[in-house]
Amino acid sequence: MKKLLLSLFAVALVICGALTWLWIAHGQYGFETLFRRGGSYWISMAPTDERLTPSMRLALADPLPDATPGPITWQQAEPGF
Repeated sequence: MKKLLLSLFAVALVICGALTWLWIAHGQYGFETLFRRGGSYWISMAPTDERLTPSMRLALADPLPDATPGPITWQQAEPGF
């Protein structure tokens, strides 16, 4: 019985230490990320990463391609708008 209580105390101490580290390292944002959003956190990505969409890769391209505006056309949704 004494061994079980000692083990539970050790586990509780480790959990408290982990939560303290989380608060010190990341503050409230770390708790929000872990407990409200399931732990999904920002990850680093390179501009050439295959997980990016083609449009995002184009936006991050270096040098940027020249942008040319399209024709301006008026579209009336409803009379009065």
